[in-house]
Amino acid sequence: MGDKDGRSGLLGGAWGLLLGLLVAFLIVSWIAERRARDQAETRLFHLNQELRKEEAEGEARFERIEWLEKQLAKTRLLARTQNKLVKEVLKKRTKEESLQAPVPPRSRKCQEAVRLLNASFRRQGLADFRFFEISGILEKGKGLEGVDLALLGDGGITRGMVRAERLELVLDRSKGSLKMLFHQAQRFGRQGVEALEDPWEVSLEPREPKIMSLELGELCRLEGSWPVPPKIRRKKPEDLENRILWTKRLNSFLRRAFPKEGLRVHHLDRAEDLSFYGLDLLGYSEKGVLKSRYHAKRLEIWTDLDSNRVELRFFEGFFQDSGGKLVFPKAGFQRVSPALGRKKAERFLAGFCRRYRSGG
Repeated sequence: MGDKDGRSGLLGGAWGLLLGLLVAFLIVSWIAERRARDQAETRLFHLNQELRKEEAEGEARFERIEWLEKQLAKTRLLARTQNKLVKEVLKKRTKEESLQAPVPPRSRKCQEAVRLLNASFRRQGLADFRFFEISGILEKGKGLEGVDLALLGDGGITRGMVRAERLELVLDRSKGSLKMLFHQAQRFGRQGVEALEDPWEVSLEPREPKIMSLELGELCRLEGSWPVPPKIRRKKPEDLENRILWTKRLNSFLRRAFPKEGLRVHHLDRAEDLSFYGLDLLGYSEKGVLKSRYHAKRLEIWTDLDSNRVELRFFEGFFQDSGGKLVFPKAGFQRVSPALGRKKAERFLAGFCRRYRSGG
């Protein structure tokens, strides 16, 4: 009887231990599941926060794009309106002139001056200015009266109009530059009417100053003296062939070295001793509008054997674009090619370049 009670007590203790272990396992499992659920909920909360932030940023970007598109549409509409207005004014004026009596000599002379100025400015690469009307021509070199002209941008789009009581054209022969002095002038543009300083001065660089002085004649005033021409060097037939060859090679090099600038050789005196002398480079937009000019007495092209860098080094000259004119310092002016490496540059130039090592 005692053995039977002992076995029963032992069996009951085993079941109690097993039940305790089961309860402990269930508690541990519940705690682990709760922790995993809390972590998942926390991660889901952060993901929702990030999603809301990205959605807000996306909406802001979308609103910005819509605003930019509206501004672009307004700008295009304004440009079309300005061009249409200029065309209507010209059409109306042409129609009125055709219905009027024979043009008096003074008016005919002013109209001829308008045609002459526009043609000369266009030939000299100064097509950003277009004359519309001149009411009077003063005595030799004193200027023009009642001048209306347009300021043009890329693609011939009108940026504004200028009206001046008097305009002086002054050509400085020593510098090869043309100054336009506007007296009692106003500018009409998108911002309304603006009174310009008196006189309002604009400095320009014509391609051929001597030819322009002959074209304008009494319409402009001459100052200074023409530079003394260098000693004439008798050229041989092979010199011309050499210039044509190097012009082609240099154009091929520039087209690949500076693909976005549209650079072409306008003039080249000679190429010798690994240098180009008497060089004029003109930069054109995709629509063929002149936008920049490099003028240098000497140009050298350097290639770095260590860093694969290709440089243009200009000496004694200037660079000019719509932002103004930069005169090269005595040490020279450098331009680094963004698109061409050393080996290709040397191949296009047939090795006509200076090599150095930067140690880079």
